[in-house]
Amino acid sequence: MKSEKKQLIVGAFAFFLPIDMFGFELATHGLLTNQAYNQSRLAQSTSLLSQLGLFDLSSPFGNQYYDFTNASISKRTANTYEAQKMPGGGDGISERIRGWLMRGAIREDDLSGTTSVLADPLSFGSQPWISDPDPAGNINRVCNHFLNPLNRSAMVAPPGANRANLGCPDFNVSAPNWAIGTTDAFAPSPVEASNYRNHFTVFSAREAMWRALTLTNKDGTPATRVAGDNQDQVRKAYWASTFRALGDVTHLVQDMAQPQHTRNEAHASDTAAILEKYTEARTTNARTFRFEGTTLQVDAIPSLPALNSYSVPRFNRYSDYWSSAGGTDSLDIGKGLADYSSRGFFTPNQSLGDAFSGFPRPVNMESAYTISKNPPPGGNPCPGLVLGFPEYAWANVPDTISGVPSNPVRMGSRSLLPSRWAISRCVLLDQANLLIPRAVAYSAGLIDYFFRGQLEVTPPEEGVYSLIDHYELSGAGKNPTDATTGFKGFKTIKLKLRNATPDITPSGGGSAAPQIMPGGNLVAVLKFYRNKNYTDDLAGEPTTAGNGTAMYVAGRSTNEEIVLSARVKDSAGTILTPPIAITNSLQTFIFEFDNELPINVTDVKLQVVYRGVLGSEADAVVVQTVDISEPTYFAYMNASDYIKLGASVYTRDQINANTPQGATLRSQVYPSSCILNDQLRDTCLQPFPINFPIKWGNASAFNGSIALPIERTYQRFAMLVPPGGQAIINQAASPCFPNDPITALPRLIQTNYPAPDYFASTFVTSMQPPIRAIQGGFMLACVNNGDSSPPGSDDNRDQVMSPLTGSNLKPVQVPGFNFGAP
Repeated sequence: MKSEKKQLIVGAFAFFLPIDMFGFELATHGLLTNQAYNQSRLAQSTSLLSQLGLFDLSSPFGNQYYDFTNASISKRTANTYEAQKMPGGGDGISERIRGWLMRGAIREDDLSGTTSVLADPLSFGSQPWISDPDPAGNINRVCNHFLNPLNRSAMVAPPGANRANLGCPDFNVSAPNWAIGTTDAFAPSPVEASNYRNHFTVFSAREAMWRALTLTNKDGTPATRVAGDNQDQVRKAYWASTFRALGDVTHLVQDMAQPQHTRNEAHASDTAAILEKYTEARTTNARTFRFEGTTLQVDAIPSLPALNSYSVPRFNRYSDYWSSAGGTDSLDIGKGLADYSSRGFFTPNQSLGDAFSGFPRPVNMESAYTISKNPPPGGNPCPGLVLGFPEYAWANVPDTISGVPSNPVRMGSRSLLPSRWAISRCVLLDQANLLIPRAVAYSAGLIDYFFRGQLEVTPPEEGVYSLIDHYELSGAGKNPTDATTGFKGFKTIKLKLRNATPDITPSGGGSAAPQIMPGGNLVAVLKFYRNKNYTDDLAGEPTTAGNGTAMYVAGRSTNEEIVLSARVKDSAGTILTPPIAITNSLQTFIFEFDNELPINVTDVKLQVVYRGVLGSEADAVVVQTVDISEPTYFAYMNASDYIKLGASVYTRDQINANTPQGATLRSQVYPSSCILNDQLRDTCLQPFPINFPIKWGNASAFNGSIALPIERTYQRFAMLVPPGGQAIINQAASPCFPNDPITALPRLIQTNYPAPDYFASTFVTSMQPPIRAIQGGFMLACVNNGDSSPPGSDDNRDQVMSPLTGSNLKPVQVPGFNFGAP
C-alpha cells in the first residue's frame, strides 16, 4: 500500500473525512504574515511607525498582551510555541511588531479540547491552546475561516452531515464577519456585533489601539487594565493586543488563498488538506510531507515563489479584501482574494469532471481546457519525477485587478490509475505559485488599510505648541515642583490640524474614494518621561554638551507616562463636543489639560488622536505623533544697572572710580554732557524701567508684557517648540536695542533610536550658561548703552555682571500673559 500512497501524492485526489478545517499550516501563516509586514507600509514607509509613535525595537511592548472584551480582561504571555512557527524559529523577531502580527496569524487556528479531530501531532506539537487557553474557553476558531463569495455564506455542511459532527456545533460565521467582528461585513458601514465571541477582530484592534494611545475606553472611562499594571505597562499591553488582533485578521485573509475555503469544501487531515501540507513543506524547505498518516518522500518540493511578486491591492472597505462583489459579479468583476481563488481553481473534492454544483467557475468541461502532457507556450515544467505518465488540463487563470490572465497553469492532472482528474503535486505547484504571493499582498493591503488614516499637525500662528509663564511654577511664594510625581506645567496645546489621508483608488479600477473625517472624538496626548534632576531654579539642568548625556541618563524616569486633554476648543475659544469634523484644510484647535504636562519632562511626544468616521469605516482610529522639544526657556532681564562701553559692561561705581581705568571709561561716555565734574550725571545712564508688549510668531495677539520696573529682575517663559523648528519672539516694541526678532532653537533631551538597527542612543542639547546666576536657556539682558555703539555689537555682559541674590533669583510675573483660547 505504501507505493499506492506515493502514487496518490503525485497524482492525488482527496475524499471527504470529518473536518479538521485548517487553512495553511502554522509555519506557512507565520511566513506569509512576516512577508506581509515586509510588504506593508509598516516596513516600507519610514514615517508610519513615527506617525504611530512607535519604534520597532527588539521588544517594544514586552511579552504580554491583553485579551479583553467589554466585560472582561486577562493578561496573556507570548507563547514559545508561536515563536517556533515563525521564520528562523522567531530568532530576533518574535517580540517585535512583526512577531506580534505572526502570533495572531498562528493562534487564529486554535481549537477546543485537548486534541483536534484527526489533528496531526507532528504539525501541532504541544498545541498552544492547551498551555495558553482562551480565557473565555477554547473554541474551534477554524470553523469560521470560510467564505463562499457567490452567496457570501459561511461554511455549509454537505448533505448527510451536520456541523456538530464536523466539530463546529456552535459557531458558523463567515471569514470576513469573524475577522471584522460584525454580523454583516458587506454592509456600507459594518457595525460591531454585540457579545461577539471573537476577541481578535478589526473592532477589537481599533479599541486596543485607542486604549494604547489614550488610556481610556471608548466611552471615556479609564482604560480597563489588569490590577497592578502602571500606565506604561497598560499602553504596551494594548499595543501588543492591537498587532496580535491584526495578525488574526491577516490569517483570515490568507485563508482565502486556499480554494477549499472559498468553495465550501471541508478538508480533513492529510488527504483532503494536501494543499496545506504541500505548502508547509515548501515553507519549511522540507523534503517530505504527511499523507494519510504516513510521512512520504517527494521527488521535488521547490521553495516558495517570490512572496513579493504580486502588487499590494488597495480597496476602500475591509470586506473587499475577501470579496468585492457577490453573486455572479464575483465571477466576472470580483477583486477580492476569495473571488479570485473560488472562480480560478479546482479543489481535491471538486476537481475537473466531478459532480458538484454551485460553483460555475472554473468551467467543468474538458473541452474548455488544453489537454497535454507537456506545457503549452508559457506554461512551466514541473520539476522532479512524475509517476503515472499524467496528462494535464491547462488554462489561464483570470485576474480582474491587472486584467491580464496568468500564463497557462495545470488545473488538474489525469493519470492512468485511477482515471480521474486530480489535484496532483504539479497542480499544487501551479496553484501555490499564483495564490501564495496574493495571500501576502492582500494581507499587506489590509494592514495598510487599517493604518491608512493621516493627520497633518503644524504649529499655530504663534509658532510654538505651548507657552507658560515660568513664574507660575518658580516665582516667589510658589510651592516647589514635585519632580517625581507632580503635574505642574503646560496646560494648553495649540496647533493646526487637517485630514491628510489620501483618497483610495481601488485596484483594478473604480472611482477614487475620499477618506473623509466628518465626525468623531478628538483628543491630544502628551507622552513623556521625567527629568528627576529638575528644580525650579533650573540649577540641575545640563549646561554643557559634555555633562548632558550623563545627567540625562541618571535623571530620566523608567516608565513612560501620558497626559490626556480634557477639552478641545476652536480658534474662537468655543468648546467643541463630538462629533468633531476634521477637514482637508488646516484648522486651529486648542487642547486644554486638567492634568498638566509636567515642566520637568524629557522625550516629549505630542499625539493628536481622532476616533470616528474615516471614509467607509465608522469607527477608525487615526493618530499623528510629533516629536516636539522639551521645555525650552527664554528669559528677559532688566540689567540696566550696567552700562555698555565698547566691548564690555560696567557699573556706575566702576565708571566713577577715581582710577586710571575710571578716567578712561568716563572718556568713552557719549554724549559727553553726561559727565559733570568728572562724574556721571545723576540724570544720565541710570537704571530704568522696562515695559513693552511681547508676542510669539505671527499671531496678532500679544502673549503678555515684559514689565520689569526695577533693575536686577527678570521674567522667564517656557515653551514647547516644533520639531526641527524654532521659536520666533517678537520684541519690536522693546526700548532696548537691538529689538529685532529673537530666534530660540528647540531644547532636546531625549533618546533617539536611529534606523535601521534601532540601537538606543541619547541626544541632549545643553542650555546656555547662566547669566547673573540665572539659568534661563535663551536670555536677553537689557543694559544701558553708554557710548552709543551700534546695536548688536558684542560685549562680555554674561561673564562680568554680578549674580543676582535673594528674592531677585526668582522670576517675576508676566502681566497680561495669555496663550490658548481668547
